[in-house]
Amino acid sequence: MDLLHRLLSRADVLVSNLAPGAAARLGLAPADLAARHPDLIAVEIDGFGAGGPLSHKRAYDLLVQAESGVCAVTGTADAPAKPGPPVADVTTGLYAALSILAALCGRGRGRPTATPSR
Repeated sequence: MDLLHRLLSRADVLVSNLAPGAAARLGLAPADLAARHPDLIAVEIDGFGAGGPLSHKRAYDLLVQAESGVCAVTGTADAPAKPGPPVADVTTGLYAALSILAALCGRGRGRPTATPSR
């Protein structure tokens, strides 16, 4: 943990995708990280959100696709089917990446350091 916090003192972003409550048990909940590393962008990916009735559940791509109805749309009424690509995982990763980029740009780290010549 000491090594991790030394790395985080120089990092811009930490992305975690652990079982519900695991980051908090390690002292790596977003509030803990904000107190120790105020400039760090901490992204905690979880399937069902924090504090809701399903927040204790782990989320896997196929489970999310089934519960959201994607499998029913992809298959037939008699035989729901999983889409080929891991849709939930891919979109989660894309939204996380876009959110991180927005946060970095919002604090000025996404701006060019030099003015381009015309």
